Parts: sequence; C-alpha cells; structure tokens
Amino acid sequence: LAVTGGLPWLLVFIVLISWSFIQGLILYIKSKDLLFVALAVSLIAWVISAGFNPVPIPQYIVLLIILIGLILPGTSTAEIKLTTAQKGGAVILGGFLLYCGLALLVSEHMLGIARNSYNYEDYQKVYRISRLAYA
Repeated sequence: LAVTGGLPWLLVFIVLISWSFIQGLILYIKSKDLLFVALAVSLIAWVISAGFNPVPIPQYIVLLIILIGLILPGTSTAEIKLTTAQKGGAVILGGFLLYCGLALLVSEHMLGIARNSYNYEDYQKVYRISRLAYA
C-alpha cells in the first residue's frame, strides 16, 4: 500500500485498521457478543494474508465488510428522508458505481489473461486484450 499510495495513505490505512480492531474489542467487552471477536480475528487474518499475497479489488470489498461490521455498531442510527428526485439520483449513482466496480473487476481479469499471453509471446493477443481492458 505504501508503494501505490505513499506513506500518508499507509498511515491512514494503519490508523483505520487499528481503530477498527480496538473498536471491535471495546464492543466485545461491552456486549460479550462473540461476533465482534470473530470480526476482529477476521481483520487480523486479512492483514496477514495481504502481507503475503497480492490484494485484488474483491479482497478490499471483504475488508470493507469487516470494517463496517466493527465500526457501525458503535455509532448511533439516523434516518434520512429523501425526495423522489433524490432517490432517483441515488439509484442512478448506485448503478454507475456498480458498473464501475464490475468494469474494474473484469478488466483486472483481462489484464491477467494479457499477462499470461505476454509470457507465451502472443503479442497480438496481448494488444487486443489490453486495449479492451483499458477501454
């Protein structure tokens, strides 16, 4: 993470992971619910696996789910009332973000195929697939 985002993003990441872990332990002490221990251990397992393996985008989604499970139970709930136009805009924005996420996921696999083709010296296939992946 420090290579791609620099040291400031690494520090933000470390603070977020540490804060989530501590929040999970505090919630466990207050409620004695083993779900928070399971989430904290899952967070440790994620960090260890990320240290030894490349981290693809779906693995960051798993991290997001773990962090939400540790952070949100400690916050208060609020209800947001939206107008019909705002709901429509939220649906459009959600669809756009879903499209972008799927495009990133598919392009990551396509670039993996292009890399394998490059290793087998099939440069025409590399050119076609990488152009499609970056489109």
